[in-house]
Amino acid sequence: MEILEGCAIIENVNLKELAVPEGVRGAGYQAFLGNGNLLKLDLPSTLTSLGFQPFMDCSSLQEII
Repeated sequence: MEILEGCAIIENVNLKELAVPEGVRGAGYQAFLGNGNLLKLDLPSTLTSLGFQPFMDCSSLQEII
C-alpha cells in the first residue's frame, strides 16, 4: 500500500497506538478521522504528503513520530 485513502482509519475507539508502515507515501483527506483515543502515531520516513485535516477529532493524540 502506497497511499492511505481519505478516511482510511476512521473512528476506531480501541486504537491507542498506530505505526504506519514504511513505503506509505501519502495519507488522504481526514485519513485518521475520529480516532479519539489514539495517543501515539508513528509515521514512516517515506511519507511525503498529508491530505486536508488528517488528524481531525483525534483529541487524545499526544505524540507523532
